[in-house]
Amino acid sequence: MTEVDETTIVFVAHLDMELEILTRRSGDRTKVLDDITLQLLEGETLGIVGESGSGKSVLLKAIAGLVPVNSGAVYFETPPEFMYRAVKLEKEYVQGAKPGDGSAPKAAESISPELSELRNGFSIIGKSLRKTRKSRKEIYFVFQGSRTAIDPKKTVWDTIAESFKRGTDLNKSEIDLRIKEVAEAAGLRETDLQKYPNDMNVEELQIVNIARALAVEPKLAILDEPTSDMDISAKAQILNTLRDYQYSRGMSYIVASNDLNVIRVLSDRVAVMYLGKIVEYSTLSNIYSGMLHPYTKKLISNSITLENGKGLIDGQIGDRSPVIPSIPAGCAFHTRCPVAFKNCGWTAAEVAPLMREIMILNKSTDLSNFPPYHEIIPDPETNSLKMTFEGGTHISYEFVEELNRLIEARVLLEGGTPLQAVESVVVSPGGDFVTIQMLKPRVPKLMEVRPGHFASCFQYGGLDEPQEKAPGDAEKQPNEVEAT
Repeated sequence: MTEVDETTIVFVAHLDMELEILTRRSGDRTKVLDDITLQLLEGETLGIVGESGSGKSVLLKAIAGLVPVNSGAVYFETPPEFMYRAVKLEKEYVQGAKPGDGSAPKAAESISPELSELRNGFSIIGKSLRKTRKSRKEIYFVFQGSRTAIDPKKTVWDTIAESFKRGTDLNKSEIDLRIKEVAEAAGLRETDLQKYPNDMNVEELQIVNIARALAVEPKLAILDEPTSDMDISAKAQILNTLRDYQYSRGMSYIVASNDLNVIRVLSDRVAVMYLGKIVEYSTLSNIYSGMLHPYTKKLISNSITLENGKGLIDGQIGDRSPVIPSIPAGCAFHTRCPVAFKNCGWTAAEVAPLMREIMILNKSTDLSNFPPYHEIIPDPETNSLKMTFEGGTHISYEFVEELNRLIEARVLLEGGTPLQAVESVVVSPGGDFVTIQMLKPRVPKLMEVRPGHFASCFQYGGLDEPQEKAPGDAEKQPNEVEAT
């Protein structure tokens, strides 16, 4: 995804964005965008797809420089010789700033002078470029929610004409002709141009919203859910208009949508987002004919078909995506994944209910080595469970062996997948409690599985890399007993 060429118009380099979340502990933060790297070629469309809450809208606003990010850069219309250098330096910087050992990223001051100069000169996020007339003229953002994006005191004509105040070389008669052309192409009648927003429905206002972006023919149009308020006929017309303008004017688009048909009609390349991360990225044909990530497969296979006139994602998958403040550990999709591995992110808190179930169901057995337990306490710091027992109970080796057997059997039943992450069952030196150690959650990296086709899933590798020790890990003492 970092192989740019002379036709690259946008290069998004390792965007990270964190927000503070409301918890009992002040200062808790969660990642809204996590190491996003993408590129867009001239005259192409990059489609961003994912459920509501996946981070699509935030990503579009970050790319446009409309919201602050914690780190990263967005290079726009950068000359090839500088783009190649920027890609190399950004990669070197992020590898040094995020060493993967859980330490904090390097401070901004550690950016090399050359990279700092490139960001200041070419990054949309950089202050120097964002304030220039050039960037305002050549990038146009179409917001989701058409009524709030349009001034209710202006007619449709004035709304479209206002776009040219961003900077244009056209005279008044040329602007008037441009407005009439784009209005007709978008499906607006001549009488609509004299209407005020309050005289129009949401669908018509969204068409106006898109028309005023196309009128100025920006080099880059960023569209957030462009057809969400439209019926089938209006949607078809506006999609055809977007394609016609792209082919005839050489415009580039970045489009986010919950409607897979919009992505299929407009996109050349597709990035699939899940809870702030890109989980799959490739050409449109690769995504639809050879999808790799379990989330992508679930999205596309459960969406309504094109023949029904729809292709909506939300509500079609059959379960709910977690909200961003409660992103699961490891691979964020592991709690919904049909092929999750033992390293994918199962935590002690997720395993605790299953261990309680095992102990309760076997409490009434006639096994003399199965003691009555008192409580099971998850320890998030070490990703382990502490199982305590009623007073005076001494844990036997036979119990450990029996518990391991029950865990293995429960894994095979419905809902037992988290138990595959149990790494060991260890009896304390005094024999009065048991520690159930879970594997450390692993985060899959976005890797090139096939030429030009990227996915982040352990199905395609990554588990053989050395695993770092979890916080609190220590060498087992000689008098501890382990059975696996």
